[in-house]
Amino acid sequence: MALIMTDSSNTQLILPLRHIDELFNAPDANPFSSRELDILGEAGFDALWKRMVRRWPQRPDLQRVIVQLPPDQLTPDLAETTRTAWQRYCAAKIEENRQQRRFITRKALRLLGYSALITVFALALMFVFYVGPLGFLPGWLRGILTILAVYAASLAIWDSLDSLLFDWAPFVRDNTTYRLISLLDLRIEPQRSTD
Repeated sequence: MALIMTDSSNTQLILPLRHIDELFNAPDANPFSSRELDILGEAGFDALWKRMVRRWPQRPDLQRVIVQLPPDQLTPDLAETTRTAWQRYCAAKIEENRQQRRFITRKALRLLGYSALITVFALALMFVFYVGPLGFLPGWLRGILTILAVYAASLAIWDSLDSLLFDWAPFVRDNTTYRLISLLDLRIEPQRSTD
């Protein structure tokens, strides 16, 4: 079950694949296989990404990824084509994350605007309960209505603030990881026989 192996210094990751497509496209899940990527139905890039994210925000020691392929799969321009695809894939994922982050931020700001309106409405209700025309209501009822107004305002504010304060972190983590992956030294070698 040694599909993903690292050397003792943890500076390189060896990905033995059957085809270069397995670097980006996951094979079908096959729990009967002895290959780790087949068992999980996971692409080589995804296995690398998970390994890099696992230690975030620490910078990984990984410097090189070695893709091992059967000798009949190797072509003279395969290494350069794979490096170009590697860079393009990382750049596309970074851009996709930026767009998603912008969308989430716009949505959170819109929610913050709505919550500001709800808060103003809740404050107006509290004013009406104590100073305005509803001041004749019993104290216990005004207290309950005030608590409900404060509760509604705090719920409205919490969702937007939660999104603004915390939803950016996964995007930063992912983009940092993709940037680090794009800087790794990618090499393609023939698979060694397991005799």
